[in-house]
Amino acid sequence: MKRILFLVFMFSAFAGWSQNFKMKLEVIEDFSSEFIQARRVDVYLPEGYPNKAPYNVLYMHDGQNLSDTSLAYGGIAWQADKVLAQLMASNEVEPTILVGIWNTPKRYQEYAPMPAFVSLSDSTAANIVKEYGGIPFSDRYLSFLVEELKPFIDKKYKTNPSANATTIAGSSMGGLISLYALCKYPDVFGSAGCVSIHWPILTKVHDKKMFDNFASWLRKNLPAEGSNRIYYDYGTETLDSLYEPYQLKIDDIMRLSGFDENKWTTRKFEGAAHNEASWNARLPEVFKYILQAN
Repeated sequence: MKRILFLVFMFSAFAGWSQNFKMKLEVIEDFSSEFIQARRVDVYLPEGYPNKAPYNVLYMHDGQNLSDTSLAYGGIAWQADKVLAQLMASNEVEPTILVGIWNTPKRYQEYAPMPAFVSLSDSTAANIVKEYGGIPFSDRYLSFLVEELKPFIDKKYKTNPSANATTIAGSSMGGLISLYALCKYPDVFGSAGCVSIHWPILTKVHDKKMFDNFASWLRKNLPAEGSNRIYYDYGTETLDSLYEPYQLKIDDIMRLSGFDENKWTTRKFEGAAHNEASWNARLPEVFKYILQAN
């Protein structure tokens, strides 16, 4: 059973912002699923909801890191709700509901794309099981999103359910699963925000074949030119310092596939690290790109 708690937060402005903005948070404490472990889901409603219906919807992974510093990894949150509220108030993005999907201890299994794990050696498979507790089941996670969570959100709230109004985003492995989700379900997700994708996770168990597998799958499964939009980025410090060679290969795939270059971008942020503070600093640009009309 899904228990829904209603909480209203007044968010104060932070550095550089001249106004106060607020969103209403509805907490689904225990969203059950036939596919994966039950988890908390946070739904942030724009000020004045439902006056501007129907609303676009932005789904974000690692939901506990989005707003509350007491819950976020390292005590620093993305402040995604505040950024989104600011952009809506200044009419830079359409009225949008933000859905934060909490992760679980099985984050690796849920976020690592299944096509990366085709035809691996027995030793590599054993290493994955040893290090992460099991082979990924990200297809089940995406089934949860597409077959359970999205229909629930569209039924309960006044949304525009079309792909053009539905966006998915995340950082690190959350960026990886966002890319996989858009390519696997291009008729469900119109845009994807892939922030600091942790590409080396697909080589961490000493088998470069995993990255090559996913790159090959991506080459064959990028959506047809037209309606979908993809945002990539990376920094240059800490883990992000490892990403450029991988991202350049993905960029080549995007170009060679003929994907409309007006519908995707890759941005490099000098001095940015692999953490919530760096992601928060560039989140307005991320949101403005992925939440524009497709």
